[in-house]
Amino acid sequence: ILLQLILLCSTEASSQIKFDSAVLSSVYDDSYVNYTGGNAIDGRMHPAAHSVCNSDSSIITLNLTRSSPADFSQFVIYTSHLENTISYARPNGTEIWVEEEDGVERLCGLWILSEIIVRNVTVKCSSVLRGRKVILRLQKNTLACIHLKEIEAYGPDDSKNTD
Repeated sequence: ILLQLILLCSTEASSQIKFDSAVLSSVYDDSYVNYTGGNAIDGRMHPAAHSVCNSDSSIITLNLTRSSPADFSQFVIYTSHLENTISYARPNGTEIWVEEEDGVERLCGLWILSEIIVRNVTVKCSSVLRGRKVILRLQKNTLACIHLKEIEAYGPDDSKNTD
């Protein structure tokens, strides 16, 4: 509980950044639920955003875009599949990139999942990255997929981010 309070306080001190759109490179097909990328930024925890799981080393992406640039310092990812350790671990190692205004992608960090199932993971950038687009990218060949309930982006306290 103490760790959750610390994480909550650290994200409240920063300004949350909203995205205009979120697109998965592939969407898990279910006739009852729509698992599109937009679910990751809609402010609700259900349904999740869920890509097709690969088995051939193909790259899976979730592209988050804004109409105006923002200063990114950290991301909070709300994990899914909390009841199943195999499915829970599938997005482990996802890279979080920020495409800067000059078109160069800079790595913020890795979405690393521990052996202990947690409801959310905070990924902090080593420096503030400014851009309009954030890319979650995963490439591994053991039934990897990107699935998450929600992703929140934050900038530093002194940021001039506007929504």
